Amino acid sequence: MIWKSKNNKMIPILAGVVAIVGIITIGVSVTNSRNQLFSKNQETAQINTTQTKSVNKPQQKQDSQYYDEYVESGEKISMPSVDSSNKQEYINYNNPDDFEIFNADGYYFGYPKNYFNSAQKIQNGYQLIANDGAMLKVTVSPRKDESLTLTQEMKQIYDSYLKLFYNPTTSVYRDDENLDYRRFIISGYDSSNEFAGNYVLCNVLNDKIEIYHLINPIEGYSPEEINHSNYILDTIYRECSFSGSSYFPRTYEQYNNNDFGSAK
Repeated sequence: MIWKSKNNKMIPILAGVVAIVGIITIGVSVTNSRNQLFSKNQETAQINTTQTKSVNKPQQKQDSQYYDEYVESGEKISMPSVDSSNKQEYINYNNPDDFEIFNADGYYFGYPKNYFNSAQKIQNGYQLIANDGAMLKVTVSPRKDESLTLTQEMKQIYDSYLKLFYNPTTSVYRDDENLDYRRFIISGYDSSNEFAGNYVLCNVLNDKIEIYHLINPIEGYSPEEINHSNYILDTIYRECSFSGSSYFPRTYEQYNNNDFGSAK
């Protein structure tokens, strides 16, 4: 997925994407339009920020319209580096030490330190929310309807996101009968706000469904800030235990130079 600015609006354009199960990184193409890099273990989509003029940042809100459709009610909990006073300063994140790892119920996931303002334990998972409209939701749910095949269940979940998103792009849709899981990765804008970018990874296995959903606000941020926000996405993808990443988290410098870093 390329996010391209045009007439002060961010319009998604399908770039060349490779539907390969493995590590996915979301990069940023600055004005010199870096080439996309692909390998048998890597899929790279880029955000094109050829228009570098920045508009005013949106004011931070406690109840952002960006994630109203997706937020779930749950029990407020304390998590390391999550605090109501945190501000979303994207350029502060430059290496894996800037992220926390949270060990959940048989899985783990990463998130940026001193970024999110609240955390909740929700049904089958966790939800972190930031005042600028960012959200990270990670769930591992048991499969309830075993009469459905893996393919049928994946299609149901996939179709539900297609209806929610404006101008969605599917970068992975893995429906292989020879595998014991199904997977899709979809990105798109919030249906009610074209400045809220969504990124969803879903694995459907015989006994459970694994999902993580990240919302990145993109309105009013400079190309450098968007680049760092996508480094955050790249890092938390690599730090999620069920993402299938074959690489360790890398530094922002490596990310910016298209250096994949160290393989696991």
